[in-house]
Amino acid sequence: HSQIRLFWDFLCSMFLLYDLLMVPFQMAFSPSMEDMDFLLSWVGVLFWTADMGISARTAFYHNGSLVCSSRPMFLRYARTWLPIDFVIVGAEWLTIALYAEAR
Repeated sequence: HSQIRLFWDFLCSMFLLYDLLMVPFQMAFSPSMEDMDFLLSWVGVLFWTADMGISARTAFYHNGSLVCSSRPMFLRYARTWLPIDFVIVGAEWLTIALYAEAR
């Protein structure tokens, strides 16, 4: 594993922790979105969008062999996590767009 990938996985953990704490809080108390919250929403959605691209280019093992070819990596991601990521990140983009329009 490369140091860059380990750092990226650490960032994923931090953004996931932030989302796990803030989403229920926002759903329960409906606080008004301040400028800092809006900025953090942008940073988060951009990060998760970039993560989709990185996930589509992540090598994997198949029958003991490391697969590093782009097409098989993308197809594996498309069959596994892409639909889930697309729905979640798409919903975040929609939320930001609706909020930005309402501002």
